[in-house]
Amino acid sequence: MDPLEFVSGITDRITTWYSEYDLTVSQLFLTVTAFLVGVVPLLIYTLERNRRNGSNSALALPPATEIVALYTYPIKSCRGIKLKAGKLFKTGLELDRQWMFVDAEKHEFLTIRQNSKMTLINTAISADDELVVTIKGSDVQIIIPAHPTDEWLKANTKLVPCKVWSDSVDGWEYDPALMKGFSEFFGQEVRLLRKGPSPRILRGNGAPSRLGREEHVGFADLMPVLVASESSIAEFNMRLTEDGEEAITIERFRPNIIVQGTLPWEEDNWKTIRLIYPGSDKDGDAIKWLTLDVVAHCGRCQVPNVNPETAEKHKREPWNHLMSYRRVSHDS
Repeated sequence: MDPLEFVSGITDRITTWYSEYDLTVSQLFLTVTAFLVGVVPLLIYTLERNRRNGSNSALALPPATEIVALYTYPIKSCRGIKLKAGKLFKTGLELDRQWMFVDAEKHEFLTIRQNSKMTLINTAISADDELVVTIKGSDVQIIIPAHPTDEWLKANTKLVPCKVWSDSVDGWEYDPALMKGFSEFFGQEVRLLRKGPSPRILRGNGAPSRLGREEHVGFADLMPVLVASESSIAEFNMRLTEDGEEAITIERFRPNIIVQGTLPWEEDNWKTIRLIYPGSDKDGDAIKWLTLDVVAHCGRCQVPNVNPETAEKHKREPWNHLMSYRRVSHDS
């Protein structure tokens, strides 16, 4: 029913009551007051709910966009590997943040935030399925299995407690003898750990109480996968260059999945992401897809201030520009 017709009908009914039952002015006043206090708010609530539900159901999905790059970062805060294709697990892209450097004494994680030089540590996967870790401009390197078995880890490493932010987990610690060149590079004694068997349960918007299920992550800061958009970084770079600053690469944000994007920052409104396998609808086959929950925006930090090619950290940018209009909590 049209809202105006509904209100008109109620008004006619009150008029009829007044004429049929010979209501006094005070009685009519009480009747109208009861209508205004009790019925109108309920009517407004119902109409608004229907309007929102109707608009949501009629809201068109954003246009499809292409994935233009995939990155996995085997060692936390070190350079990543650009992939042509990759396996996606619930804990993230294959090998992503499965290793991290820690201080030798407390086994607390080390990142670009404390030492921007970490971006000069390169990672690669050899043809023999080995993780090759090198330092730019140096002959220092270590070579370890990229997919070690439990038996190999038990024979060649030791399980130790470690910390990622406030999370206490465990990790397989490699032989300290392998770390000599890296300790010199860091300027402190360091160790390399691989994620241990203890699950690191998602927190924040990914916590079981909010997500409705329990999910895990490796050594990543918060969530298993970070998605970034080329259209958004283009808009941001326009702001930077207009203010006399240099444009930056999207790599500074260390995303796993880079999409082409349509409108800048359209991803703010995404609730889920559907990854469709290309060509899966050919020859009448059913379209195959994988759906990811978008549970959080990426929190602001100083990591993008570091130039990944030189390890130089800018004192202000892009932090200042981001905070001026992209100040988003990771629990948003």
